[in-house]
Amino acid sequence: MDDKKRNFLKKGALAAVGLGVFAAASLDTARRMVRGLREGTAGVPVADAENKNSLVPEYRMNPEGHAVPVKGQRVAFNQCWGCTTFCGVRLHIDEATDRVVRAAGNPYNPLSTSHQLPMSTPVSEALAALSARGDSGYAQRATVCGRGAAMLEANSNPFRITRCLKRAGKRGEGKWKSISFEQLVAEVVDGGDLFDEGHVDGLRAIRETKGPANPEMPEFGPQSNRLLLTYTTEDGREQIFLRRFGQASYGTKNFGKHGAYCGLSFRLGAGLFLNDLQAMPHTKPDFEHCEFVLFWGTAPSQAGNPFNRSARMLADARSGGKMRYAVIDPVLRLPVTSAARDRAQWVPIRPGMDSALALGMIRYILDNNRHDAAFLCHPTLAAARKAGEAGFSNATHLVRLSGKQAGALLRVADLGAAGVFAGADKNDAVVMSPDGRMLPAGACEQAALFYRGSLPLDGEQVEVASALQLLKEEADSRSLEEYSRLCGVPVRTITDLATRLTAHGKRAAVDVHGGMMSTSGVNAAFAVLTLNTLIGNINVKGGLSVGGGGYHKAALKGPRYDLLAFEGQSAPKGFPAIRCRAPYQKSTEFKKKVAAGENPYPSEYPWFPLTPPNMPAEHLLAHANGNPFKYKCWINWKGNALYGHGGLKQAVGKCLEDSRDLPLIIGIDTFHNETNAYADYLVPDPCMYELWGGFSGAWAGTLTPVSTARWPAVTPRQARSASGEPVCMELFIIEAAKRMGLPGFGDKAIRGADGTLHPLHTPQDFYLRHAANIAWFKNDVLPSPGAEDIALSGVRPILGDIQRILPPEEQGPVTFLYTRGGRFAPYDAAYRGEELGVKWEKALAVYNEDAGTAVNSRTGKPYRGTPCCLPPLLYDGRKLREVWTSAEYPLELISFKSSLINSYGVVSPRLLSIKGVNLVVLHPADAQKAGVRHGDRVRLVTPGGSAAAYASVGEMVMPGVVAVEHGFGHTGLGASDVEIDGVRTPARKSVAAGINLNDLVPPDPTRKGLSALAEHMGGPAARQGIPVRIEKV
Repeated sequence: MDDKKRNFLKKGALAAVGLGVFAAASLDTARRMVRGLREGTAGVPVADAENKNSLVPEYRMNPEGHAVPVKGQRVAFNQCWGCTTFCGVRLHIDEATDRVVRAAGNPYNPLSTSHQLPMSTPVSEALAALSARGDSGYAQRATVCGRGAAMLEANSNPFRITRCLKRAGKRGEGKWKSISFEQLVAEVVDGGDLFDEGHVDGLRAIRETKGPANPEMPEFGPQSNRLLLTYTTEDGREQIFLRRFGQASYGTKNFGKHGAYCGLSFRLGAGLFLNDLQAMPHTKPDFEHCEFVLFWGTAPSQAGNPFNRSARMLADARSGGKMRYAVIDPVLRLPVTSAARDRAQWVPIRPGMDSALALGMIRYILDNNRHDAAFLCHPTLAAARKAGEAGFSNATHLVRLSGKQAGALLRVADLGAAGVFAGADKNDAVVMSPDGRMLPAGACEQAALFYRGSLPLDGEQVEVASALQLLKEEADSRSLEEYSRLCGVPVRTITDLATRLTAHGKRAAVDVHGGMMSTSGVNAAFAVLTLNTLIGNINVKGGLSVGGGGYHKAALKGPRYDLLAFEGQSAPKGFPAIRCRAPYQKSTEFKKKVAAGENPYPSEYPWFPLTPPNMPAEHLLAHANGNPFKYKCWINWKGNALYGHGGLKQAVGKCLEDSRDLPLIIGIDTFHNETNAYADYLVPDPCMYELWGGFSGAWAGTLTPVSTARWPAVTPRQARSASGEPVCMELFIIEAAKRMGLPGFGDKAIRGADGTLHPLHTPQDFYLRHAANIAWFKNDVLPSPGAEDIALSGVRPILGDIQRILPPEEQGPVTFLYTRGGRFAPYDAAYRGEELGVKWEKALAVYNEDAGTAVNSRTGKPYRGTPCCLPPLLYDGRKLREVWTSAEYPLELISFKSSLINSYGVVSPRLLSIKGVNLVVLHPADAQKAGVRHGDRVRLVTPGGSAAAYASVGEMVMPGVVAVEHGFGHTGLGASDVEIDGVRTPARKSVAAGINLNDLVPPDPTRKGLSALAEHMGGPAARQGIPVRIEKV
């Protein structure tokens, strides 16, 4: 037998073992696949042995090589929301049924293809490039992932909300009656005895009530702050919901969004690393030219947006490029397969101990001079660019370690204006020159990397040290052997990873994402990302990118229309109810304690000085605890925090059932989910490809500007208002605002560049003017499309709205934008020589001053400005394992993402037919100790609860770890009965299959009142490293 055949059989045997492990989660999948090939997967016998039941093509190629439409079919370039990547898609629409029958990729959109076509490419040529003619479709293919291809059937899901609904029983019973849109708006605005349960204040009364929300704590603002707004993600539509209505018009300070229970720990860590906690941007490798990557707590194609693009770029880079990579994670991920051969490595790590591995690598790199000193020594961007670097860091900046301003950077203003500091910017950082002189950073092209000393300042001797010196001291505080014991990674692997990372110059990167969701995840993400700083890879081809950005955010301000400012707008007042980015030292609680001679620390409830005030769980917990006040109304737009945030449903579920506690809950959604089950009213929102919407950008893995358009490619199927408009979030917000007489809505709401005021009565009034701003971006005006472009791109149904709303000079460029599915920069804008086209210009923070000067409301001491080695901690600083011991809970529970099912993917029967239940995986050694075999029924027991599941036993998890696949274990989205107007839609058992790890997350026993376990520093959800034991059922 030759080597090739032997290796093939070996790999086949390994694949069979792998399939055996996964069989417990897909017992009859193979049987269905065989039957489907014979009978048709849709239950319809195949019509043709070769083409099966394939669809009529949406276009054909004529002999001259031009794309021509097929009668009864059309193409449309649009936006997918199968996940929060929001890829650009090419829709195949059957005109007889007005339904999308297939989704593929948009060749103009870089989220769907490796090298996007220029927007100047006619639609006919773009479609020709995708065809089989001359095999061009393989080279220029534009794709969607499996989820994106399947989610189009969500439009016909029986648990879709298509009518305006009012609660007909008790909260959470799933009983509703349909009402008109106009009645819904009137009742929620005006209030009254809405359910024969007593008076309920409507939106108008809540806002118009005088005085503070809590007279005992006036710092938390006015009564308008008793409205809570929550939503899913920023896809462009939040501009109307949150910013225009909630903040600038109604005036509430309190909002939350999905990211707080998805990846906020990672984003906070990225904000520390990039020195920008306001925007909290994130980074990705330049896949195409990177030679070595550490994917840490993430896995392209399975986890870490943008999924589809990252998977494609990774596959191309490892097959046709030089890329090699390692995936660092407690569970084996899809990118580490036999297909990757010798190019990929899996490094198992203990949950929550990522900072130990990162600090071990940092120690090895600094001890062996493998850091990029030529990059790190430049204290300013100007000095770095003069030396040919693409970015810079604050590694050389001096930090005050003692005295009144301990934790702050040493600045020129601290040292006076004499000598070398005369004429320098007073806010300029101070560095130590290589010859031992203190200088303003702007007057020193190269500064000392390692320095510790003292100087007289403010009448005392103040210790100072360079940022890199502090990082080195932190890394040196433990040996490699200690780091190895903490993280479970052998010393040899630690040194090997550090060596490989630093062996490629700047063409290497460390990529981090949601795997940082432990109770010490913010620091872990900061520590891991700091490895990028040490190799100086920011803004470099083959290095690290913050992404290309987009056109749509800047275009909110103009140039054709001002969509941000309007007459009568105001700013919300007071502290957020969840005490984020607000000073505890200015609170009533702090002042009262000080006045009484008491130690003001710890505070009664946590304050989060670094975190944006967008955490839905903390808002609901604050309400349930009645501190600082109780909300009067909660509007939840497509959010599902009670499913997605660990331990939240157990903490606040009973509270939400009581309509006396939170009198008015309004859900705006496409489906009946777990959170909106508690609503009093449900407003239908459109489904895939049915709605006008804003523009979405791209995650950092895309190097060029992206603004993907959303528009109604097919007719919306939900109820309509009396004026004939489809009911949706925007229409509800607009009509509610008009009924209250709020500014920014109705007639004369949007100011044009010439001063003319335009109306805002429908979603398209806003979004088409936004499109005009994008089409005119920086006066680089898009052209008008030809008749063939219009015919082939399917935009004809929206031409009436474009012509009705926009003046003639804007109609052509805006139509052109929609014929391409948005606005996209060409591929050649990705690079400028050896640097990236879009660059990050702030200093990478070896030391983050915001963190180093922010005071912990529990201890009264500042947080750490440099990353450090931290185990998972509770809020009061105790280790998780001091409270929940290994004797009682010997294993650690983590979640991992499915390649197909996300938190709402169960609305697709097609996806569930492939992946019907989630994996619950444990290592053979742990299974043997528990007496468990593969396929056995087991019970997972944590301090927060228990759940039964079938065990998958295999070596794809680290010993000591139980891994639960996310996206299953639903009680909503079709898992429970829904009754409307006395007609019951029975639950689908398949939707309820599996378990949800979030139901097992415990409260934090060190916090006062109701709580859910969270990241101890910033407050995001925690779902990695939950103590657990396994019991055989």
